[in-house]
Amino acid sequence: MKKISILVPESAVVEAVASPQYVFSAANQFLQANGKEPLFQVNLVGNKKEVKFRNGMFSVRTDLLFDDAKEADLIIIPPLFGDMRSAIALNEAAIPWIVHHYKKGTEIASLCVGAFLLASTGLLKGKKCSTHWAYYNEFRETFPDVEIVDGGVITEDNGIYSSYKVIANDLFIAIDTVRSYIKKIYEKLHVHSKSEAVNKAFKDRLQEETFNGCYL
Repeated sequence: MKKISILVPESAVVEAVASPQYVFSAANQFLQANGKEPLFQVNLVGNKKEVKFRNGMFSVRTDLLFDDAKEADLIIIPPLFGDMRSAIALNEAAIPWIVHHYKKGTEIASLCVGAFLLASTGLLKGKKCSTHWAYYNEFRETFPDVEIVDGGVITEDNGIYSSYKVIANDLFIAIDTVRSYIKKIYEKLHVHSKSEAVNKAFKDRLQEETFNGCYL
């Protein structure tokens, strides 16, 4: 089972936290409805047990605090909200946690302007990155050692993903990022499609390493 940690940042777009959680959970429900084992273990991770948004209008309860989230195959960084420098400062506690897990082999994916927090870790130094086009200039000024890919929908470099796209019924979930991660699972199984993955799973009795489709 793939362990997915969705970061719940301070000063974030609340929809961007809920949407990836929904996508991976819906995939698990689809698998279970078809008699298969769920593929993803999804946890909301943050520096507090409850993170408030929009002056307390909304709040998200985390499943795990940073010190308790010891294992992850993929960390998703949602887009920040408001002034980027201020938002990064509010989330400094997340930086060593992200770096620690990446060095352990965890893959990292940023959505939209979540790339600002990802770049703050130093992990993007000398690498390519995607973010929202409206923030290109600010990003280049803030992180001159990171190459912005103009018009790039998604980038992947040594286990680090970034996506500019804001899609899925006006919600901030980069479906392309999820697709790319699932494609990586296929590659590890040496298959090219969900049907091949399912057949291999039945053959090898490795149901937890399959993905039997999702509305992506």
